Amino acid sequence: MPSPHRHPPPPHHEPPPPTPPLYLHPPPPGPPHPEPSPPPPHGHHSPIVAIYHPQPPRPPHHPGPLRPPPPPPPRPPPPEDILFPRPFGLQHPPGPPY
Repeated sequence: MPSPHRHPPPPHHEPPPPTPPLYLHPPPPGPPHPEPSPPPPHGHHSPIVAIYHPQPPRPPHHPGPLRPPPPPPPRPPPPEDILFPRPFGLQHPPGPPY
């Protein structure tokens, strides 16, 4: 005796139509393919090929130097000034160091 909780069988459906086989037969005739373009005349290149054309060097945008040369770096102080710095404005006396 079937259980009362069982679902009723699904309604009968038509079987799906068979799918056409893939690449087993030649494809159906379609629109004709366009004719390949004739080759370009001799001496012309394909538009895909890039041709390098050397360019002459360009003149500078601003004639002349762009900025003045930097000033020379300051000279280092004598060794005695490193150990015993003099007050500003005082010059080293002539003769041997003090």
